[in-house]
Formats: sequence, structure tokens, C-alpha cells
Amino acid sequence: MTSQWSKEDFIALLYVHAINADFKLIPEKMEYAKEKVSEDRLERMMSAYERLSDYQISELISEHGKIHCPSDEEKDRIIADLKELFIQDHHFSQVEQNFLLGIRHLL
Repeated sequence: MTSQWSKEDFIALLYVHAINADFKLIPEKMEYAKEKVSEDRLERMMSAYERLSDYQISELISEHGKIHCPSDEEKDRIIADLKELFIQDHHFSQVEQNFLLGIRHLL
């Protein structure tokens, strides 16, 4: 689908997907993501994300997870980073917890 995506693109897509997990745009979460990946890359991935279906996003995460995060250690680091993003608003909702379980499964 998008095999030309770099690891940084993949990570940015994960952040964008996580930011949208509870359908609320929280400025603190956006700022955290910008600290992790460049603002330009984040905006490009936001644009790409808006054109993708949920199914396509799941497929991308699964496909690129195998390429860019083959080890359990890398997967654990990504999950930890996403959890850190979620707690930026001092709330780790059930939706966000379930989101992480789903991402872990896809990776």
C-alpha cells in the first residue's frame, strides 16, 4: 500500500491515529507528538490519515509494524510512547486503554 514509508512516517501515523482515538483533539497530545516527530511529518501523516479508512489504517499498522518494529522491545517502546501521549491530558480513558491493546495486537 505505502511501502515507501520510513520508520519515522510510520511512528508519526501511529501518533496521529492515537491522537484521534477518542475523537477529541487535545492540544497537549499534539504537542507531545510534535516533540517526538517533526511538525511537518506529523502534518503530512495527518493528511494521509484523513484519506484512509479504518481498515486501511489497521493494514498499514500491521504491515509496517512487521517491517519497522520486528522485536518485542521495539513494540514495547512504541506502546510506552503512545501511553505517554495518552496521559498528557492527565486521563487514561478506557477507550485509550483499548486502543493500546488493539495496536499491540496489530504490531
